[in-house]
Amino acid sequence: MAIHTVHRDFSLDVIEEKSHVVLQAIFKHSPRCFISMTALQNLRSSELLAIDLWVIDVLQDKPLCSEIALRYNIVHHSPQIILLRHAKVVVSETHEKVNSSLILPFL
Repeated sequence: MAIHTVHRDFSLDVIEEKSHVVLQAIFKHSPRCFISMTALQNLRSSELLAIDLWVIDVLQDKPLCSEIALRYNIVHHSPQIILLRHAKVVVSETHEKVNSSLILPFL
């Protein structure tokens, strides 16, 4: 698994382009939230997953989180994982449902 930290001025087009080759996961993360920290730790420990994981700090990058909600027509949550394949959302889950076992059926 390749883990990327997303910062301001990042283009979601990069993730969409890569989603045509390999499953992409966007993880919206709050470093203040215990559930979010646990979910991120679970995802990071799943290094064998053949995906790209893009981590967005919701406290630092609110505009990007808003763009994700609008572009993919999903309600914003944190923590939240969004899986993309061929530039389309295949699943979006929040809170305790964010874990590596969610990803396995889509590989």
